[in-house]
Amino acid sequence: MGKKKEVPIWEKACMTSEEAAAYNNIGINKIDELVKKTCCPFVLYVGWKKLIK
Repeated sequence: MGKKKEVPIWEKACMTSEEAAAYNNIGINKIDELVKKTCCPFVLYVGWKKLIK
């Protein structure tokens, strides 16, 4: 019951800031800087959690 299947990062529809930074080979601070812009088309907020499309 405790097993959790890991989905490969390239198959995910949305990623966390840390996963997106690792996938795109840029820093987490740069991802956060891009996401803070008001017209950012690739961010999805689920409560306080930011997901990158």
